Order: sequence, then structure tokens, then C-alpha cells
Amino acid sequence: MSAEVPKEADSQRQILKATSISGSASIINVLTSIAKVKLIALLVGPTGIGLMGLYQRVMSLVATIAGFGLAQSGVRQVAASPDPDELARVRRALFLVSLLLGLIAWAILWGIRERVSMSVFSDTTHATAIGWLGLGVLFTSITTSQTALLQGLRRITDLAKVSVLGSLLGALIGLGLIAWLGQDGIVWMLIATPLTGSLVAWRYTSRLARPPAIPISLRELFPRWRALLVMGIAIMAANVVTNLVQLDIRSTLTEDLGLPSAGHFEASWQVSMTYIGFVLTAMGTDYFPRLTAAIQDRERSNRLVNEQAEVALMLAAPVLIGLAGLAPIAIHVLYSADFGPSIELLRIQALGDTLKILSWPLAFVFLAHGANRIYLIGELLWNAVFFALVTALLPSLGLVATAIAYVVSYLAYLVFTLVVARRINGLVLEHKVVAQTAAIFVIVLALIGLSYVSELATWIAGATATLVVGLLSLGRLARMLGGQGRVGRLLARLDFRR
Repeated sequence: MSAEVPKEADSQRQILKATSISGSASIINVLTSIAKVKLIALLVGPTGIGLMGLYQRVMSLVATIAGFGLAQSGVRQVAASPDPDELARVRRALFLVSLLLGLIAWAILWGIRERVSMSVFSDTTHATAIGWLGLGVLFTSITTSQTALLQGLRRITDLAKVSVLGSLLGALIGLGLIAWLGQDGIVWMLIATPLTGSLVAWRYTSRLARPPAIPISLRELFPRWRALLVMGIAIMAANVVTNLVQLDIRSTLTEDLGLPSAGHFEASWQVSMTYIGFVLTAMGTDYFPRLTAAIQDRERSNRLVNEQAEVALMLAAPVLIGLAGLAPIAIHVLYSADFGPSIELLRIQALGDTLKILSWPLAFVFLAHGANRIYLIGELLWNAVFFALVTALLPSLGLVATAIAYVVSYLAYLVFTLVVARRINGLVLEHKVVAQTAAIFVIVLALIGLSYVSELATWIAGATATLVVGLLSLGRLARMLGGQGRVGRLLARLDFRR
């Protein structure tokens, strides 16, 4: 039994190391996003934010289709190619198929730009802007091939640098365009972000060891393209459905409640996604490859799932509680006083995010097993519940229907992942993980209830709970690190391990 303790400690330290690298990049990106979104909100208001959200969903949907799951399948192919010659062929195949798919997607989007504009906005006034979004899709596709290469080679630090530098440069260029062009600059801002991302990623991939100059024929490319595309098709299908649902929800909000309401929804959604993104990003960069390597060993893989869930909940708890208690401050600081309706949405979404944080480590079990169909079914379930509830509740509840649907859909998703992960991998959540989830959920729920009675009391209770939970998380973090590393030594000096 004692032999397992070092293994668990080492595993937890590795999780924390990967999370700290990705998390540091995420913190910088969050600060960049805060400044960017704040300035955009001041420059173009809720209407501009709503327009940006619709443009983003169109570009994201097309980029998802063009990407064909290469972000995940590319990582697996690169990681499974230790031989330098084969790695060189995979690199070339990955870049060429990404470039080809990006060009095709841009051409198709340009050709159907008026139809897309009619579908999303019920007019053709945005057709030209939608057509130019295809350029952003092309750069996104190119960036995907480069970051998949870095991730497959476990260059986590380089990935973090690409994320930070691309985000900073894209924000600076994009804000300049909006300040110059107003709402017309939104589309160019969305193009600037993947453009700078691809340039920065190219800078880091060019520093890798130069691959052997091995000639590769079209006949040799086809089987590698087939392997890349077949592996990613389930993930692509899931992402396409998610983007379609997200786009349809925003279009429905625009038609039924007006473009400002879509902006309020977009604001709460972006805050929620941004602030838990550092936890979810770490799962993709480090946890998924390690889980895949351990998936044939049930005991080891199930221990890894529980460790990842515990660490993720520990890191996310202060953020989720803080968002629930201090949502007005977050919305006013990040956006403006015009985004008041986003406050209630953000608080309720924190409940759903609690369930989301727990369900994600379970969902990766399906991908690690290669059970792509099960993964797709789970994603379809989430989207079906979310779409059905928003459609049913919107006429009677208004904008808050989106937040309630978010919570219920993740509850359904969590039940699905728990049941299926136990069936295919014998997974059982440890009591401490269940207790963590329940405690966060209850605290957030209590803060939501209190907000309908007294906003001041909610702020005080929220700030207090965030501080207490944050200190408890630091204590647990110190025990995991055992005084190792810069963070561990710092926490040890602060006496957080006692």
C-alpha cells in the first residue's frame, strides 16, 4: 500500500505541473481577454458583442468542419511516430491536409455567404463579412496543424507561448481595427486572431529539429490522410453539432429577444468559458495522452481519472464560487453596466460549470478507449437537452432559460458519463471527489438563492466563501507538491501544508 503513495504523489505533481504551465498561459490570456472585451464593449456596446458572438459561431462552425478533428487525431498520429522518417511524413501530411481543407472551406463559405447571412440574420447585409470569415477559417486550420505537432511532441511550454503571444498580438491588432472601423472592424478582429496564432506557431515549429528531406508521393499521402480524418470524424461531428446548436440559440435569441439579448448571453458565456478554461485546457494537453497510455490498466487509469477530477475541482472551486458571489463586479469590470442581464446568467451557469468540471475527466475515458461513438452520443445528448430546454423555456422564462438549460444539460451529461465510464472501465468516483463536487454545488446554489434576497449579503458571503475555499485549496495543493518546485516551496514557506 505504501508503494502506491509515491506513485499517486508523482502523478498529482505531474498534473499540477502541466496545469501550472497551461494555467499560467490561461491567466495571461484571461487578462488579455478582460482588456479586449472591456474595450470592445465600450466601443460597440451589447449590440456589437452580440454581433461578434454570431460571427464567432459562424467561423467556429466552419473551422470545426474544416478541421475534421485534426486537432486530436493529429496529436495521436504525431505521438505514435517515434521514427524520424515516419514523423517527417506525418508532419507533411498533417500540414498539407490542413491547408487543403482550409482553402476548400474558405471557397465554400464565400460561395454560400448570402445564404448563411439569411439563415443567421434574416437578411444579406452581413454576407460579405461572412465570406471574409473564411480567411479566418484558413488560418485556424493552419494553426491547428502546427499546434497538433507541438502537442504530439509534448512541447507544452511552447504551446503555452504560442497561446499567449498569439492572443496578445491578435488582441492588439483587433482592437486597433475596431477603433478604426467600428462594428465593421469586428470581422477583421476575428480574422486577426488566428492569423497571428499561425505566425507565432510557425515560429516555434520552425525551431524543432528539421525533419529528414524524405520525398513522399501522393500515393503515400492518402493512407496518412485517411488515418487522420477517420480518427477525427467523431470529434468533428460532435463539435459541428455543438456549434450548430450554439449558433441556432444565438440566432433564436436575436430574433425573439433582440441582438442585445444575444450580447448578454454571449457575455456570460465568454466569462464562464474563459475562467474555467485553464483547467479544461490542461486536460487536453497532458491528462488525455497519459490516460490513453494507461487505459489498458483499469486500476491505474481509474486512479488517474480520480486524481485529475480532484485537482480540477480544487483549482476551479474558488473561481466558481467567486463568479457566483461576485458576478455583478465581474460583469461590470469585464464589460459594462449595460450588461446587467448577464449577471443572473453567469451565476446559474456556475452550477453547470461545477458539473462540467467533473464530467470532463470521465468523458476522456471514452476517447482513450477509442470509443468514439460513445463520445459522440454523449455530446449529442448534451446538445439535445440544451436545445430542447432553451426552446421550451424561452417563451415563458426569457433569457434565464439559457442558464437553466445549461445546468440541466450538464447534469444529464454527468449521469451519462458516470454510467458509461463505469460500464466500460469499471470506474467509481472516490468519496472525496464526490464530496468536493457536492460542496461546491451547494455553496454556489446558496449564493444564487441569497442574491434574490440581498445583493450586498451575497457579495460578503461570496467573498468570504471564495477566500476560505481558496485557502483550503492552497493547503491541499501544498500537500500534493510536498515542498517541491517553486510553487511548492513558496506554499511551504507560507505554512500552507500544516
